Amino acid sequence: MKSLIVRWAVLSAAIWIGAEILPGVQVTGNAVTYVLIALAFGLINVTLGNLAKLFTFPVTILTFGLWNLVINALMLLLTDRVNDSLAIASIWWAIGMALIISIVNALLSPLKRAAKKK
Repeated sequence: MKSLIVRWAVLSAAIWIGAEILPGVQVTGNAVTYVLIALAFGLINVTLGNLAKLFTFPVTILTFGLWNLVINALMLLLTDRVNDSLAIASIWWAIGMALIISIVNALLSPLKRAAKKK
């Protein structure tokens, strides 16, 4: 349970950082809004995202994994559709946001590993 909360917090922080850096990504609300966006994105990504990654696995191999950024961007755009607090201007901003989320996840992965061990 602790590991799930840490992963959720890391995703919320990544969304906050991405919204601060990218002018094409707007979030209206407070800290709870970021947590709710992270929850919606996580649920969409774990269901539809994994399904999309499964069906497009050959493309992922051909692009050396870069296709996963596009899938994550599409899941972010879907999250934008379901959540009124998130506004992403275009697919390009969504790809930038997916890249920032990936970088933040990579940088904060020791936190997630430490939470998993305890």
